[in-house]
Amino acid sequence: MGVGVPMGPGGPPGPGSPGFPNFEAIERINSLTPEQRERFLGRLPEERRRVMEERMERFRNMPPEEKQRLRERFEQFQQMDPEQQDRARHAFRQFGFLPEERREALQGEMDALRRMNAEERRRYMRTPQFRDKFPPPDRRLMLEMMGIFEPGLGGPRPPGPMRPPRNPDDHD
Repeated sequence: MGVGVPMGPGGPPGPGSPGFPNFEAIERINSLTPEQRERFLGRLPEERRRVMEERMERFRNMPPEEKQRLRERFEQFQQMDPEQQDRARHAFRQFGFLPEERREALQGEMDALRRMNAEERRRYMRTPQFRDKFPPPDRRLMLEMMGIFEPGLGGPRPPGPMRPPRNPDDHD
């Protein structure tokens, strides 16, 4: 899977969710001596310990650029207001529930979309090729996820459940 979405067990949860790898905590734990780390991990329930050990290993093996990207996204998440954090958690949770093959396909498409400039992305997303490749819920989820950490990158969002309801009293 690409570096665009941090992975947790069963899929890539979002920052602030129980499965998101808090890089600060993982860096602190990784910096402990083996004895200190073992004492710390030994206090955790077995499943939690296993998950933490997997995350620490995955974090240790990340290239420096990916660690930096994770660090930046974590900091961005911390700056979001609670409503934005909830939207991010919801989108990452939905993404995490997708089958691995589908997550990989969406991640690959999001990576490709990020490499395009705004006009290329807008044009491509209007093509039958893009529309036929992914059903509307997948397209909405991709746009939502892309817009979480890179506002404006997702482009215009199609209507759907990810969008907050419009107030009928508001006029454009």
